[in-house]
Amino acid sequence: MNDWKEAIWLASEPLLNNQSIGVNYVEAMIEQYQNDSSYIMLAKNMAIPHSNPKNEVYKVGMSFLKLKEPVRFSGNHSVNLICVIAAVDKEQHIKPILQLRRLAESQKDINKILKAETKEEIVAIIEKFSNVSTKEW
Repeated sequence: MNDWKEAIWLASEPLLNNQSIGVNYVEAMIEQYQNDSSYIMLAKNMAIPHSNPKNEVYKVGMSFLKLKEPVRFSGNHSVNLICVIAAVDKEQHIKPILQLRRLAESQKDINKILKAETKEEIVAIIEKFSNVSTKEW
């Protein structure tokens, strides 16, 4: 992985593929966090990039990417976990962000995710923090 922009594109691929978002959404996230990424940092290993719903969000979605090597965002933040959030309005992303924050605050579970070798292991850990199934990830 060359940089954080490439990581955001990669993390966004499932949402692009299932038509939850359009290309403009990814470009808006990159533009938005070009100079300051502190707004999207949860704990020390996780970023939750998202943008305004008007930037081509078609349906609610979330995509999770685990990187073997961390990428450095602006503001000197290095992360291994990126969770792209797409919400059709400004209220819908609040609950998922709170659930992700609870996950990010559990260093034990973050370490399990970082050591996990399969998607199923990661999904099982994430589902502990969610009232919503992650089967569609």
